[in-house]
Amino acid sequence: MKPFLIGLLAGLCLLSAGCGKEATPPPPAAFYSLHDTTGKEIVLTKKPEKIVLLSPAFLNIMHAAGGDFVAYGSSPSLDAPDYAKGKVNLGYSYQINMEKLIGEKPDLVIGLKGLHNPLASSLEANHILLVLLSISTKDEVAQAIEIMGDVSGHTEEGAKASKEFQKEIDALSQKVPDKGMTCAVIFGAAHAVMFAKEGTIATETAKILHFQNVFAKEGASEMHMMPFSMEDLMKKDPDILFLTTMVTPGQEKKVFEESLLNQPAWQELRAVKEGRVYFLPQNLFLSSPGIDYPKAIRCMAGQVYPEMRF
Repeated sequence: MKPFLIGLLAGLCLLSAGCGKEATPPPPAAFYSLHDTTGKEIVLTKKPEKIVLLSPAFLNIMHAAGGDFVAYGSSPSLDAPDYAKGKVNLGYSYQINMEKLIGEKPDLVIGLKGLHNPLASSLEANHILLVLLSISTKDEVAQAIEIMGDVSGHTEEGAKASKEFQKEIDALSQKVPDKGMTCAVIFGAAHAVMFAKEGTIATETAKILHFQNVFAKEGASEMHMMPFSMEDLMKKDPDILFLTTMVTPGQEKKVFEESLLNQPAWQELRAVKEGRVYFLPQNLFLSSPGIDYPKAIRCMAGQVYPEMRF
């Protein structure tokens, strides 16, 4: 064989990645990828067939986006909706039964940032993907709706639900007059009373309704709460006081009696004198109401402006 023919054949072999060998096909495209609230990149190689939701607030979000789930975390105050019946209850969101969770062999688990971060290592050891989301603000809920639509294969439905959700909230915000009113959100637990700063349902709802939280920028920037001080409250003397709790329903006032209601200084506050002290219901303000965020806005707005219809 002539030398130039030998060289030509050798070149063709190199171009075809080796004579007698098939070219390696490119890897399949990922079904979906995202960065969750922690900044971690999550890559789904295929559409998840078994999705688990660790917070009850995720249930109505996933349902609104057109998706489905096989198991969920509940709460003491949750009345499971019809679309959750027949699904596996993994226990309360703050005390997930890991054995039952892993036993479901899910393709994807969606949890709350902060609350469910400790579960990451166990899930990773069992080759289960975990996405952590925050849903305290309206923008976070809107994003969560789109993400759940995407991961469940209902992208268009999720995008539509997210748009309608934001439109409803914007309409409520525009309906309420901006009078420059100030507020404080006081959170009561069994053994502590604190000021809420930013990033809670109550403070974010107040922001939507144009109420300025006087403790929003106080204290350590990364904390959502700060210690309560009657002296600080008297100095700020806001127009409105919102009280939120995580105690047994019906026991809300008892949490505040010693630290607030029975103190002489309490009666001197402008909000108390003018009757602008409001207890916020746990079902809307203790944890995120998810797709029902507009209900929380209507509730707060209706308390401050009872003469208006929401």
